[in-house]
Amino acid sequence: MSSKPVRDRNDFDDESPFQAFVLRARWAVLLLFVLVFGLWYGGRIQKKLDDRQQLSPLERMVGRLREVPEHATAVIQDPDVVRNLDTEPETMLPPGSVSIVGVDAVPVPKDFLYSRYHQDSNRISVIRRRLADKQVVHRWDWSYDDLASRYKQWLKENQRRYPNFHFRGPIRFPLASPLILDGGRLVTRLQQSLCCFDPDGTLLWQSPEMVHHSVEVDHDGNLWTCSMVADQEGFRDDVALKIDATNGRVLQRYPISEIFQANPEHDYSHHARSDADPFHLNDVQPVRGRSEYWEPGDVFLSLRNISTVLLFRPSTGKVIWSNAVAWSYQHDVTVVSDHQISVFDNNVMNNSPWGSGFVYRHGEHNRCMVYDFDADQAESVFQDVFVRHDCKTPTQGRVKWWKEDAWLFIEASDQSFFVAADLASDRSYKFVCPGNRDGKVGHVAWFRLMDPS
Repeated sequence: MSSKPVRDRNDFDDESPFQAFVLRARWAVLLLFVLVFGLWYGGRIQKKLDDRQQLSPLERMVGRLREVPEHATAVIQDPDVVRNLDTEPETMLPPGSVSIVGVDAVPVPKDFLYSRYHQDSNRISVIRRRLADKQVVHRWDWSYDDLASRYKQWLKENQRRYPNFHFRGPIRFPLASPLILDGGRLVTRLQQSLCCFDPDGTLLWQSPEMVHHSVEVDHDGNLWTCSMVADQEGFRDDVALKIDATNGRVLQRYPISEIFQANPEHDYSHHARSDADPFHLNDVQPVRGRSEYWEPGDVFLSLRNISTVLLFRPSTGKVIWSNAVAWSYQHDVTVVSDHQISVFDNNVMNNSPWGSGFVYRHGEHNRCMVYDFDADQAESVFQDVFVRHDCKTPTQGRVKWWKEDAWLFIEASDQSFFVAADLASDRSYKFVCPGNRDGKVGHVAWFRLMDPS
């Protein structure tokens, strides 16, 4: 009795061509599936990060794996990153003629309020400096370890109240949105916590509220900032928060969803590309004077993810005015005159279903849009300054126009530089914060150009 020959698994002579192709291609198909799944899952994680949502333990692990190439590149470019893994790598000095604050005199008749992390001393400072002669007007200074310990304690006590937000631990980074109050007090963001210090740097109060983006002061000396509805699962509902500057206590909360519910004719939330972060409040600008169009106590609200600016009257709960067509993914509303506001128009649209791709709408640069309430129209102004200095910051940015003395200030936040333009003489100056290594520039975190008075 003859035995049946055993066929080698790679002998496809008796198989059809199609079967042979499938058997040979099975590993390629499996690899393709893994690649597609990885791209999809990575995009899902990126979208959560863009929306500042909490990640699951598995997502956090995958997210760390995705950061390996970036961290490896950072180490190659800056070996000091290895010493402090919580240090954000600094960017390279931008091309062209650039002044370094504190090193070079910048012929601008204003003060600059900014913050630095000093790697050599492991300290963080906030500095008010005259640009024209480089002189320090005032300086606040702290040990990084002290601030980090304070922020860790704040996270321990308050982080769980905001399940829709992805918090980071302490990082060696400048303090954000510094603001000087009466008596030389300093209000600033220590990551997501709002702190007030006396002129010597002693902490006066630290709010338990989670805050983000801008911090501004109103006509009564109270603070307005951006926050979120606490203890809420699901989507991120931003809040315009009014805080007593003397003690840090919350005076009023105005959730954006409730503002829209009471003013449905101004609700543009159907424009949102993110269900998890439909509004993305990034500026609460209080009105300090009275005009035909607004009164003290009103606030302008900038909602990035629906490209909308609102004029809201807290005393009545009414939206007085809105515009969702003059700008795109905008930031930083400023009252210019009794009938004009300026808006930093990032001038981008998010064209990625994962929430991280941007394309420009008009030209290839950011814009300063001025809305004239008398004329009921918006106009792009000083675009030559934005083009001259190649201002292309997609996710942040600030602009301020001093109309009376004809100066313009631009913060290109994502690009880590600033521009001050003398509009009367058509001269402009690009400057940066000093970095911790030669050829590097310091980080930017919503700093201010101020009148010396």
